[in-house]
Amino acid sequence: ESILTWDAERGRKRLLRSPWIRDVLIRKDLPHTVVVRLWENEPVALLNRKGVMYLINHEGTPLERLNQTVPFLPIIELRSNRKGTLKEAVKLAEAVRRESMFSDRNIRIVAASPRDITLKIDDMLIKVGRGDYEKKLSRLARLEDTLVQRRIPVDYIDLRFSKRVIVRPVKGRKQ
Repeated sequence: ESILTWDAERGRKRLLRSPWIRDVLIRKDLPHTVVVRLWENEPVALLNRKGVMYLINHEGTPLERLNQTVPFLPIIELRSNRKGTLKEAVKLAEAVRRESMFSDRNIRIVAASPRDITLKIDDMLIKVGRGDYEKKLSRLARLEDTLVQRRIPVDYIDLRFSKRVIVRPVKGRKQ
């Protein structure tokens, strides 16, 4: 097919059918070159939808169905389809990925609503709530160091309040 008759817009639309491609720029450089520039979607988390895992991008759009988990990505479990729930869970997943201290840990995000979001890091349960995720994770990192030094087993940590953190230790146990 000749470069003159080839429809660049049709080619662009074909490429955009792939969920992995976020955007495409196609330019004809006559007489014999076609320049294609791609922007790829990056997976930020795994979405567990009724036991089936999907890689999702920063907008919550499924990129690919998986047969196994990817150890370096947080897993999101939605407990409801309320508007904004997935969006908030994805924002938290992005913040967790930016926080390097969590990179080698098992991360689960359980979202019942946009305001009711819980983070499970390994076996530690953290009530996160909505928004200010970077600040909350920074407070958690400082607090976790203290808890480890003092060897305090934790039932859960509540980060939902801006002026305080609630730590509920496991009753009757000290390691």
